[in-house]
Amino acid sequence: KGTYMKKVSISSTMGPGVSVDLASATQA
Repeated sequence: KGTYMKKVSISSTMGPGVSVDLASATQA
């Protein structure tokens, strides 16, 4: 879950990446 949170934080800065990361994290 630590990696998941980091991914979300990084994607949050990018913007649209959040949706993709969230979906990928949910599936994974």
